Amino acid sequence: DFNKDYFTQIDIRKEKEIKLYSKRAELLTTHPQSSYELVKDDKGQLTLKINNPNEFWSVSRYLVIQVR
Repeated sequence: DFNKDYFTQIDIRKEKEIKLYSKRAELLTTHPQSSYELVKDDKGQLTLKINNPNEFWSVSRYLVIQVR
């Protein structure tokens, strides 16, 4: 079990990009690898790009990312 208060609610139908403000990140929740990509900007900062929202959220409605 986990505390749902630690999560930020988003509209998964609209949110396709999440800026991570980190150079290293790992998804800790299970999401199909083909449904997303981690893209670096010109400063090396990562953004999570969700390419297929239906597939991405099919396994879990929660997203946990470890950034370093």
